Amino acid sequence: RGKKSDFSKEKKYFTLGLSLNALNYYGDLAPNPGRLSTDISFTRPALGITASRRMGPRYSLSASLMYGTLRGSDFSSADENDAENGRYRYYRNLSFRNRIKELSVIATFDLFENQSTYIIRAKWTPFAFAGLAVFHHNPQAIAPATGLDNQPLTEAGQWVNLRELGTEGQNASLEPTDVNHGIKPYNLIQLAIPIGVG
Repeated sequence: RGKKSDFSKEKKYFTLGLSLNALNYYGDLAPNPGRLSTDISFTRPALGITASRRMGPRYSLSASLMYGTLRGSDFSSADENDAENGRYRYYRNLSFRNRIKELSVIATFDLFENQSTYIIRAKWTPFAFAGLAVFHHNPQAIAPATGLDNQPLTEAGQWVNLRELGTEGQNASLEPTDVNHGIKPYNLIQLAIPIGVG
């Protein structure tokens, strides 16, 4: 018969942790059109809290809640004096913020059996993890003083939700042959699959 694993009660423990992360936007609201162009001045903190349960010599399960903001701005990132690239981004003057709230559940698998307790941890534990996350996001931008018709906007200077504006052409009257015809509004609640090794 196989030997029964000795995984006693003190080796099945809970942990509670806090995290401070950094979020940065990488996309077309950047100083230059290059692949590695980004503006690190828009890096913002993200805060998280995680509860984990050690289930066995190889397995742990954790649930996390995270909150953070992504931002980008042509006006702040692009160089008005760069005649080749930056000037056009500067005058395009697009900007946004996106506050993200994420809840995730992740299973962790230790590649080597770990019989340590919560008091004496293993010094070396390579692991792999995978899970499921659901997050809420809502891209916003500051409304300009006037609309395209040069009339004053009542929401001028306020953050407005971009989804309702259909910024990818969702609300436009497009012909069936147009590129963005039939594009639907994006959902404010999305799924993600966290996966990795460490």
